[in-house]
Amino acid sequence: MSPPKISRRRDGPYTMEGSFIEVYNEEIHDLLGSSKDLDKKKHEIRHDDKKKQTNVTGLETVLLDSPDAVEAILKTSR
Repeated sequence: MSPPKISRRRDGPYTMEGSFIEVYNEEIHDLLGSSKDLDKKKHEIRHDDKKKQTNVTGLETVLLDSPDAVEAILKTSR
């Protein structure tokens, strides 16, 4: 089976980033962040109506520029 292809949009360059979270007992945990920060950082869900975006604050993000990068993020999440 061949790896999936990352298509290029015709309207200009783009970047894709990924993060990994767990929601447990109404708390958000960053699965890519440092283990020592697990209980110290408090993450919040924020929604911007004007931009029509919903984000979680303070997450570690990883550039996903290839199928190998996607596989690596899946392997490194705690």
